[in-house]
Amino acid sequence: MCHYYGTSAFVLYLATLTSCTWEGARVTEHDGETQTIDDETSKNGLDFGSDDESGGGSGESESGESESDESESGESESGESESDGDGDGEGCPDEILEGVLPLSVNGDNMGAGNDFLPPCTNEQGAEDVSFSFVAPADGLYLIHTAGSSFDTVLYLEDGICLNGPPLACNDDAGDLGMSVVQVPLVAGQGITIIVDAYSFSDIGEFTLNIESSPLSCPEISLDLGSIVPLYQMGFEAAGPSLIQGSCGGAGAETAFTWTAPSTGSYTFDTLDSGYDTVIYIMTGDTCMEGELACNDDAEENLTSSVTIDLQVGQTVYIVLDSYSSEDGGDYVLRILQN
Repeated sequence: MCHYYGTSAFVLYLATLTSCTWEGARVTEHDGETQTIDDETSKNGLDFGSDDESGGGSGESESGESESDESESGESESGESESDGDGDGEGCPDEILEGVLPLSVNGDNMGAGNDFLPPCTNEQGAEDVSFSFVAPADGLYLIHTAGSSFDTVLYLEDGICLNGPPLACNDDAGDLGMSVVQVPLVAGQGITIIVDAYSFSDIGEFTLNIESSPLSCPEISLDLGSIVPLYQMGFEAAGPSLIQGSCGGAGAETAFTWTAPSTGSYTFDTLDSGYDTVIYIMTGDTCMEGELACNDDAEENLTSSVTIDLQVGQTVYIVLDSYSSEDGGDYVLRILQN
């Protein structure tokens, strides 16, 4: 049986995808082909849709046992994860993602350990499985968990085996527990993808999907020049999301550009806005150049504030995002020099 999840613009696109559940043997779709793989031959319950009958792409010997060194695999002799369960995210990812996009991976988080604490949820994390992925080309990448059997949280870190800075995080993209992020990556950039559970009661099978994204950066609604202090007021209707910051943001966005008039420290906030906001600042004049700062809730309320240092003439891309697709209303964007 195949399922489609979510209520955002992602889902208008995801409705063209096939995310399949399975019983007994595992079913995966990869590069337009469907494969069925017995659980006994699936490494740690994961199938990468490899066409190599010898199993060389999975890192297993003919006997089905892993040939990787223990220090590289992070597993004990018994084959179980040596996770310390403290959520510190140390060590290398559990699995390596390889293959032609679009890529779909089926897995199970039972007994995986709690190695990461996603920044876009107030929960303390739960059983998670991590993957390494290297972007094959410059572009936007759509990563989601459509087809999963439990409430997922999707979290991305820059780098592999580095415990690097967060790139994006999403809890729910819609009402059914699916998680979706869209991130800009450059060719050869390595990232760590964490499929986490919302709570410790969320245990089961998941599907991780990666593809080149047909979506784009939010259109710039206004160039704010170099005015400071600045108070920009407007209205953002509740709606679907295009991108997310490292601290969240799963609703409609409004984007601006602004250029620092002098070198110094600047605060960007939404403290007088009437809905649950997320704000993130990116360098340059598009969402492709990298994030400088991100904030969901400031001062124990639902509005947002970030402070960053900028050089004279430096242009930034400001995204005023909504916490969820149901959030929207009147906003006030303030830019203050400290």
